[in-house]
Amino acid sequence: MEDRKANSGIVTQVTQLFALYVVYVFLSGWTFLDYYFREFSVDPRWLDLPPQELLVKGFTVLLTHGWWLWPIYAAMLIVPLIVDARPGLQKRVSARVITSMILFVALFGVYFASRSAAVAEAENDKSVHTHLPVILFSRKPPCPAPRSDAQPTCDYTGNVLAIRNGVFYVHHSTPANGQRQPSLTLSIFRAEDLDNVRLIEH
Repeated sequence: MEDRKANSGIVTQVTQLFALYVVYVFLSGWTFLDYYFREFSVDPRWLDLPPQELLVKGFTVLLTHGWWLWPIYAAMLIVPLIVDARPGLQKRVSARVITSMILFVALFGVYFASRSAAVAEAENDKSVHTHLPVILFSRKPPCPAPRSDAQPTCDYTGNVLAIRNGVFYVHHSTPANGQRQPSLTLSIFRAEDLDNVRLIEH
């Protein structure tokens, strides 16, 4: 009977911690995407990111550059379970205060670890080792000239940063015909202004 109560207590504690983890994962996803897009001069508010995407990113960041999150999440799980498993510790106010402080400090740990992971991934995606898909597209006439002394061109290439609400956010869009021009860090195109759009995944 006591074993059943103990198991039930552990299940209850893990369930409560899971709800807390959702908050931390959401914070991680929001922080990561906020800093990642700002590295490309994009305000995340333009993208109208849904909450489920923030949660998914908060989880997947663990598998990319967010390895510092693993010990933080482990401490958040282990410390409360240890305190609750020992009645002597559970009755001590100091143990509860320390546990609360650890969970509070973990918020800042998640924030800074996620920010660091976002900056690292953004720097990688700005380089030749980018994981951003390549986009080939044509602009509808009249097409602009890359420079005042160059011929107008309609065909461009670049890397897709995001596609939201019929808007393409393109990193380093350049003429596909090889004309030399400074590539733009960020270009924003409406879908109705483009033709022959092709995406090439890495």
